[in-house]
Amino acid sequence: MFCPACGVSVAAGVALCPACGAAMRAPSYRAPQIDAGGKAIASLVLGILGLVVWILPIIGLPVTIIGVVQGAKALHSRQRGMAIAGLILSVIGLVAAAINAAIGAYLGVTGQHSLGQ
Repeated sequence: MFCPACGVSVAAGVALCPACGAAMRAPSYRAPQIDAGGKAIASLVLGILGLVVWILPIIGLPVTIIGVVQGAKALHSRQRGMAIAGLILSVIGLVAAAINAAIGAYLGVTGQHSLGQ
């Protein structure tokens, strides 16, 4: 460790520099940002796609679930805004696909669908 004021080598754990008396600071550590730009882009694309394909839950549910996962993984990347947008769009598509699947299942169980007539 070195003194920030005079540059003299100082033993670790010393509060004051023995040469100049300056206060020693603990070395700062900044967590590196993860470069998950590809995941942020994937989340945004899947979120937009999920808003289109929610009408077919068999496609919409997997697409939006993958979009949510990719967006969550990319939240700490440099493209955080894109990851948040993809996450929001994917959640909206996921909710819409789930509601559509529930309505379709209800109609199928109660025999109110028009496919079997």
